[in-house]
Amino acid sequence: MLLHQVYYFIKNKKTMKQTLNEFLLSVGLSLLTFFAPSAGILLVVLGFVFLDILTAYCRVNKQRKEGIKVKWTSRAFVRGFVPKLIGYSLVVLLFFMLDVFLLNEFTKYFLPIQNLSTKIISLGLIYAEIKSIDENWKVMFGKGLIKYIMDVINVGKKVKNNLKEFNTEKNGEDK
Repeated sequence: MLLHQVYYFIKNKKTMKQTLNEFLLSVGLSLLTFFAPSAGILLVVLGFVFLDILTAYCRVNKQRKEGIKVKWTSRAFVRGFVPKLIGYSLVVLLFFMLDVFLLNEFTKYFLPIQNLSTKIISLGLIYAEIKSIDENWKVMFGKGLIKYIMDVINVGKKVKNNLKEFNTEKNGEDK
């Protein structure tokens, strides 16, 4: 490919900068095309990272309103947030490459799931973010998000049972 680029450069008398830009664009587009199947998984993982950052920000604001001194500067935010985004992205992409070039050949004999290790690693990262979100929620509202969701589900079940009892009583009176 490099010889082709040199020949193209000599033939069309383009500047080195134009040729280099075209070459880098073609390499970038090739990488983007290769990693495109992992985009959905990557977006879900990064979405949970953003939710974690959002709940952490809300927790800090609540603590400040209560008079608790919490150090939260933009510099600390960037130092914690950017490496987390880059690290999680690189881990997901690394395991995606590992799946494509190596593991899919082995796992397809046991489970018909493409990119299994990428999905497992992503679930681990999402679990870590959910635990962090749960801790932030616990500080903000006194009980964890998971407990809160379970309470909402239980209230829904009680409402469903009450409606069921009401309908059976109403149908029993009509007869």
